[in-house]
This record gives sequence, structure tokens and C-alpha cells, in this order.
Amino acid sequence: MKKIIFNSVSVALVLSFILVGCKKDDKKDENKKVQENGLTQEINQRIPDSIINIMVNMGMPVHRGGTPPDITGTYMARPFILKASNVPNDRVGAQFYDYKVTFRSQDNDKLTVKLDYVNGSETGIGMGSYIVVIVISGKMMEDGVHDLYFSNFMINNHGNPHGRLLANGQGRVIFDSDGLSEKVAKALPANDETFNGTAVSSVFMK
Repeated sequence: MKKIIFNSVSVALVLSFILVGCKKDDKKDENKKVQENGLTQEINQRIPDSIINIMVNMGMPVHRGGTPPDITGTYMARPFILKASNVPNDRVGAQFYDYKVTFRSQDNDKLTVKLDYVNGSETGIGMGSYIVVIVISGKMMEDGVHDLYFSNFMINNHGNPHGRLLANGQGRVIFDSDGLSEKVAKALPANDETFNGTAVSSVFMK
């Protein structure tokens, strides 16, 4: 199993979920947690509007607001298909390895959650030494996450010193093409080493 180990600098993770069904009106509380664009101050400080706009234009749903549903649990996204990309030589419709993600320690006061994932042979620990934005969105329902979308974009590759990173502004939008990411048994990476909820590296194709 491949482990991607980062050396704690800036990586941003945005979780964007809505609850399908009835819920109480928490508008006053929500307005205290997010800014005018419906995102938190930390997200707005880390992620340029230009990157959010690119994602949205490529078909990435971004659900804004300060009252997310409880998303704790483990979910399997498969078939995991490339919906859109601005990376040269990418093929829309290509299938990636199944994406198994665990959300835990959700804090709706701070709007934070911790994340673990398995993607093919890849796992990871820590935060990134280059600035990447990850967005995961979906609709919570009793049988799992509907319409799960995942995107990762490079914000700053610091000149791409090793020649292996995406260019600034490049990224991909990938989605669970059958529309349902079922809730499954939790399976953590080897030795229970997990992400701290703010980083994901690349996603590999089959």
C-alpha cells in the first residue's frame, strides 16, 4: 500500500453537503459561521474565487452554508468517473480507482470534520507541502451519499520544482457515476494512520 506523507504546510479541504429532507431553520446561526458567499472565512482566505469558479463551470456542485448535515461514516464511491478536467491528455469518462472515504469527528460549531481515505493503493498522512484544494460534495440521505462529487485543483505548486505536479489552476472533477455512495464498513489505512481532515493527494486511475 502506497502512503503519501506530507510535511505540514497549506492544503485546504472543503466539504459541501446538503441534507435532503426536512430540517429546522438555522439561518441566524448559519450567518454567523459563513461569509456572504456562503463559505467560511478560512476557506475564502485559502481558495481564490477563480478556482471555485473553474470547479463550478466544470460541473462541480458547491453547496454553501453553515448548517451541514451529519456526514460521519464511511462511504464507497464507485464507479468513480472523470467528469471534467483541464489537465492535458486527460480523458473524460476515464474510470478511477474506487474512492472509500471516512468522515469522523464532525464539529458543526467550527465547521470541521476529519477525513480518512483509501484510493486504490494510496493512503496519506498529514498536510501538503504545496497548496491544493479538495472539494467533496453530495446529498445526505438514509441509504448513503447521493451525487457524490470530488475535485482537486492546484492552487500553488511553488514552481513545480520536481516537474511532476499539476500546473496552477489545473484540476479534475470526478463523480460517483451510479449516483449513490453506499455506507460501508470502516476500513482505515495500515496501522490506523489517518489524515487530520485537511489533506488529500492525487487520485489514481485504473
